[in-house]
Amino acid sequence: HSVVDSMNFGNPEDPVELGKFVESLRAIRDFCQKFSLPVVSGNVSLYNQSKEQNVKPTPVIFMTGIIEDVRKAIPSFFTGEGNSVYLMGNEDGDLSGSSLLHHLGYEDTSAPFVDLDELSGIRKSMQALISHGLVLAAHDISDGGLLNALSEMTFGRSIGISVDISETAGGRPINKLFAEGGNRILIEVPQDKEKTVEGFVTASIRKLGTTGGDRILVENMDINIINIKVEDAKNAWSNGLAAMI
Repeated sequence: HSVVDSMNFGNPEDPVELGKFVESLRAIRDFCQKFSLPVVSGNVSLYNQSKEQNVKPTPVIFMTGIIEDVRKAIPSFFTGEGNSVYLMGNEDGDLSGSSLLHHLGYEDTSAPFVDLDELSGIRKSMQALISHGLVLAAHDISDGGLLNALSEMTFGRSIGISVDISETAGGRPINKLFAEGGNRILIEVPQDKEKTVEGFVTASIRKLGTTGGDRILVENMDINIINIKVEDAKNAWSNGLAAMI
């Protein structure tokens, strides 16, 4: 397990730009120390500007891991119908730095808070679940938030999903569906193993719904707010760039 980084920043003679560079290094240091990850190599590129404007700070991380038993590797797409889908990790509905705000034209330079202690607990829970064969599939929640992660999990085998987000934290449905912060993972588990899974997990965990059908269905407070065919969502996801040009 190791990390390689690439740091691409603007003019370090500008105190603000230098501050961004230093804080990015501190963030990488804190994460790697928490999880005992060596940074074995790296690259730093400074003075990156366009029309005398500094580029946006761009720290890039490449991380490798070792799967000791490849037979226990799991996919990121739903594997069958009638399985339970859980959300692991705390939700706060923070839209900072999200794709949604970018799409709506907001210039947001803030970022959601990341609790490394919570992330450590989630990692240990996931390792235990996978080692005991209790996880059929898993997908992190990042770009696009919960809705995007759920949708991507349906694409592999065109297996639909029905979820209820009424009890999830985050405030309004738009925050619940599109917030990208926190340490959150979606997992698919056999329905008859729900109690076993809940007993293994030390982190926050909540059942969202069940796999099946050919649609992506999302309900909030007894109101259906998302109802779309898996194939329609997959086509939009796969051909988005072509549609733009």
